[in-house]
Amino acid sequence: MIFFDIDNTLTDFSSAEQSALNALYSRFKNTITIDQKKFRKYWRTASKNTYRRYITGQLSFEKQQTSAIKELFLLSGFNLSDEKTEQISELYTKIFNENMFLFNDVITCLKKFAKHNLGLISNGSEKQQTDKLKRAGILHYFSLIITSGALGIAKPDKRIFIYACEKAEKPPQQCWYIGNNFNTDITPAVNIGMNCLWIDRRRTHIKNNLWIDSLDKASEIINKTEREI
Repeated sequence: MIFFDIDNTLTDFSSAEQSALNALYSRFKNTITIDQKKFRKYWRTASKNTYRRYITGQLSFEKQQTSAIKELFLLSGFNLSDEKTEQISELYTKIFNENMFLFNDVITCLKKFAKHNLGLISNGSEKQQTDKLKRAGILHYFSLIITSGALGIAKPDKRIFIYACEKAEKPPQQCWYIGNNFNTDITPAVNIGMNCLWIDRRRTHIKNNLWIDSLDKASEIINKTEREI
């Protein structure tokens, strides 16, 4: 069984996030009167804070984004009402979805794995992630979808990986996991005995024996490994 992460592994989450953030800044820059660099910095702070609260169970996935929007504007000097926060969050989501695309190597990779059972392990809402894959036209490649929203456990908690292997009816040693975040994706999966590949598309980190910079390399490595077994 080959499991994938979704955001920044299959889909270019960072670019979609940046497009949505740029649109918000353009819409409100005359109101908040801070420069775009500071607005981005505040978003990183707000996102990090609310994500930490999400993975520790203090926030639901659905509340994570609205909380980040509220904190972003609070840092920018405005205390939004709940109604206004929801409106801006909906705008952000709309623009984000319109700019969410697959990386160029995804379809080719999935086709090369046509004889394998494929699955997903993702932090997020099951509906949101499923809808994202439907829009991208790749949902049909996956027979098993494990999300933190449905399970109530978020990466890096190793229990989400254990659960995924149990659902696949395979021991971890017979499963692969491909993800972009070393601490959230790779470390816990390795710790339960899964085979892992760490995809670093921007080539920003020190290479190790798990490191790849494209999904083309993932298919080469996994197919080669399985031929040698």
